[in-house]
Amino acid sequence: MSHYHYSNQGSSGQGYRSSGHPKITNHLQNPQGKRYREKELSFEVQQNANTFCSQIDTRLKRWEVAIMRGNIPHVTSQPDFLEIAMIWLRIFDHAFYFNLVRKGLRDKNPIVVYHNDKDDMLGFVAPTSQPFISLNMHFPHDDGSPGCVARQMIATLLHEMLHVFLLLYTCECNSCEKRATSRKRGGVKHKHGATWVNAMVPLERALQSQVRWKVETNTFNSVLMKMVGSGWVPRDDELERWGIDRSYLMYAVSLAPESRGTKAIQAMLANTEQEDEVENEDEVQYDGKLICICSVM
Repeated sequence: MSHYHYSNQGSSGQGYRSSGHPKITNHLQNPQGKRYREKELSFEVQQNANTFCSQIDTRLKRWEVAIMRGNIPHVTSQPDFLEIAMIWLRIFDHAFYFNLVRKGLRDKNPIVVYHNDKDDMLGFVAPTSQPFISLNMHFPHDDGSPGCVARQMIATLLHEMLHVFLLLYTCECNSCEKRATSRKRGGVKHKHGATWVNAMVPLERALQSQVRWKVETNTFNSVLMKMVGSGWVPRDDELERWGIDRSYLMYAVSLAPESRGTKAIQAMLANTEQEDEVENEDEVQYDGKLICICSVM
């Protein structure tokens, strides 16, 4: 019997409307690839995050809990950063992702650690047949404290693993693809919409409850990028649930360059209702080789 236990509490359909797709919680031993509805995958991750504190001892081994609650070492070399990333990849996979993310990553070099101080990109996922996660050793807001860069890299890893989980198991049947195609404006899907944020926020809170350092998974900037790139406008109740201040967000948007979403964003700035609602899952174009760009803006 597996040491790791996941509660099915709340997975009977409460919180989302069943779509007729299979549930990944019924296939944990043998997941069936891209057959699961994205919103339902997000919901299951939310449940894992929300029950993590009460189930931590059954999901993680003692040494994993000790690492999570301990100090993050100060490292400077690429091999040391990679070693930390691989340890936390295992911890997060068991804690939140049903131990299914590593199964889908490529066998050789599932994580690539690099150093690039030319831009503010913290990490990204390349959506190949066997994806891999890239993490930048450079953190532009390094405060010089011991372990600062490693802590940010760990938070970025949690961010990118959610993208990988959704990439590996989100359904691509004709119905789902038709629905997705009708909402995207060409190019690659950029998964920083409401479905992603709904899971990312509880994940960040769950991690924060166990560590001694401030967790920053870059959710605010991801929402900002999504809005600027596509015109997606989150609802007020969503922003409240995510802990994002509407006024501060709109101030940040107002400083961004002209975008396709200017009309929708201006309407939000004016606090007016639009006749045509901007849907939560509009897609946005970025680099055609990346499914996620996690950066500091």
